[in-house]
Amino acid sequence: VHAGLLAVGAIPGHPVQFNPKYVAATGTTIDILVLWQDEKGKHKVRAQEWVKDAKTGEEMKHDWVFGGSTFWTDETTGEKYYHADGGDLICVSNFSTATLDLPIESSQANDALVYSAFTERIPPRGTKVRLVLIPRLEKKPKEATAADAPAKEPSSVELLEDQKPEVKE
Repeated sequence: VHAGLLAVGAIPGHPVQFNPKYVAATGTTIDILVLWQDEKGKHKVRAQEWVKDAKTGEEMKHDWVFGGSTFWTDETTGEKYYHADGGDLICVSNFSTATLDLPIESSQANDALVYSAFTERIPPRGTKVRLVLIPRLEKKPKEATAADAPAKEPSSVELLEDQKPEVKE
């Protein structure tokens, strides 16, 4: 997933940091769509619609960012490990190992959880679901071409030349 996001232009920021103080995760905002099909047809919703704010009971208002997780090198073997391989891919509680995290403080302690599942909106267990990750990329300004240039205003001389009186012989 990390490599795929990089390939389509997403830029990793950094995962959440806790020491010496809390610093929110940063990176390209990633829209997550959830697709599935059942007897009622095809469905497509934003992943936030499946996440409930524990205080308000409303769907989650925040977007995920591509923090990018981190790598750890085993000093004995020199082998590198990607922290998100441990399962912290798309998180609603802050983990310093997350690939996608929320850019707000969201505790992972059970007694202080900010979000829970919106179970009544989630299809039954066993339903095949597809997640689509779409980076919100900044649109680059288009390179100006000759066709985009404003029409050149004629000079006074050119205007006068176009208005020369017709001479009859």
